[in-house]
Amino acid sequence: MRPTFRVQVSSHKVGSKTIMEKQLAKLFCNLVIVLCIQHCGTVNLNTLRLTNVLYRHGDRSPVKIFKTDPNTISSWPQGFGYLSKIGMQEQYNLGKYFRERYNGFLNGSYIFSEIYVNSSNVDRCLMSAYSNLAGLYYPNRDEEWNMNITWQPIPVHTIPEPLDNMISLQRVCPKYDQLYQRSLKSPAVKKEEIENKGFYEFVSQKSGQPKESIDKIWQIADTLLCEQRHNKTWASWVNNTIYNKLRDLDKWSFDLLFGGRTVSRLKGGPILGQIVNNIQMKIAGQLNYKMMMYSGHDTTVAALLNAMKVFNQESPPYTATVIIELHEENNQYFVYSYYKNNTWPNTTSIHNLTLPGCDFRCPVDKFDALTKDSIPVDWEKECSIDQHGHNPLQFSEVAVTIMSILGGMVLLLTMIILVCQCRQNNTKTTTKYRLLEENGYQDS
Repeated sequence: MRPTFRVQVSSHKVGSKTIMEKQLAKLFCNLVIVLCIQHCGTVNLNTLRLTNVLYRHGDRSPVKIFKTDPNTISSWPQGFGYLSKIGMQEQYNLGKYFRERYNGFLNGSYIFSEIYVNSSNVDRCLMSAYSNLAGLYYPNRDEEWNMNITWQPIPVHTIPEPLDNMISLQRVCPKYDQLYQRSLKSPAVKKEEIENKGFYEFVSQKSGQPKESIDKIWQIADTLLCEQRHNKTWASWVNNTIYNKLRDLDKWSFDLLFGGRTVSRLKGGPILGQIVNNIQMKIAGQLNYKMMMYSGHDTTVAALLNAMKVFNQESPPYTATVIIELHEENNQYFVYSYYKNNTWPNTTSIHNLTLPGCDFRCPVDKFDALTKDSIPVDWEKECSIDQHGHNPLQFSEVAVTIMSILGGMVLLLTMIILVCQCRQNNTKTTTKYRLLEENGYQDS
């Protein structure tokens, strides 16, 4: 529910003082609204023009299990990697949260021109989107098409994973793969592997898995998380200390995936670029939608937050949501960014995101400028590498830089030669003139 603030200014005088009082009252109202938005997590529907929401899917079964796991595939009704009933409920409640937050901005009934939904082409993400929309758009009497089903179909759009560099992040990017493999050989990772060598060997021996390392350990951590949430019995070698250690290493793996400037640009840049484009189109009057919704993965959320330079180094939980809103205030546009990083049935909490170099209430021009370097100009070119492992785009940029330097040096050298020649010519002319004077000739 949006709070209402009233400021009444009584004045018995007219003229400049009355105008000043009105201006002060208006300034005070705006300040109160901004402070409420910042600290209360509410949204001013009067100034809201567009909202972009990206969320992680709901609770699921593990993607895979380790060899000695007592919980086999038969323990999971739909197999591995599927949205559970808990996950459906989580997403349904997230949809209800969106309804509460945006009710009045979004029509109570579904209108196709108000919302566009895009999803990763992974079943748990598609199912999450449908569950979310069921909570956002509860059908009224006019929308009911079957008295026994209080649900209405709402379109969700997707593309095959091998083509998706925005949500599923499965489109091949050789440059990213090269940089990621390089990061696994970095001094920091080598130090980590030495420090945790005994732990990795212990986990590998007990789990029956091949040699464990920082890039693989997430699988066991994730499996244990799923089993814990579904009250499954852990393997006998697992206790809370081991589980917490695995989860801590899992957190670090996100920094390896998206922590560098180039890798975050290649992975988080496409979804950030789409959101920035949505905002620009809305301002230009070329976008009718009021909500752009994206249903993705924990990696999608982490990649976007890294590209925005606001990632908190924590694994995004189920239904973790990034919200980026466009507001128009006094004919000026501002971007408000939020992160909802808790999962139902925990109490709803939402956190402000402040981009480095800007305020929470970020002017749109500044938001565009601050995110520009995180968005690929030509993703295909930036992802490519040649047979020698070089990025042709980067190589051409280096070549252009070298040629520019060489060109500058040639120009400078040419100018030096011309100056020297001019001085030499001046010296010869002066010498001849003096000789004529010395021989007794006068200039007529």
